[in-house]
Amino acid sequence: MPEAELETSMTGIRARYAEVKGTSREESFLLHVRSLSSWEKEPMDRPTVTANFPKVVHVAYAVCHPDCTTEELIVDGVRRGASDADG
Repeated sequence: MPEAELETSMTGIRARYAEVKGTSREESFLLHVRSLSSWEKEPMDRPTVTANFPKVVHVAYAVCHPDCTTEELIVDGVRRGASDADG
């Protein structure tokens, strides 16, 4: 990336920060910038892991009835993500 293009990008980042500074988005913005500043600098010392996934996973989506807000995912017979029913 030519230096001028990098400077244009940095100017845009500074301008965007000025827009979000003092708002609820400031912390998230700064976390993104910090993440970018360490991008691909992390040590590559993680262990090699091989995952063993089943060939078939049964998934069902369930609701109690059209006017109810209860929703669940049933994965291999185990209920997940249940929400409270209205009334």
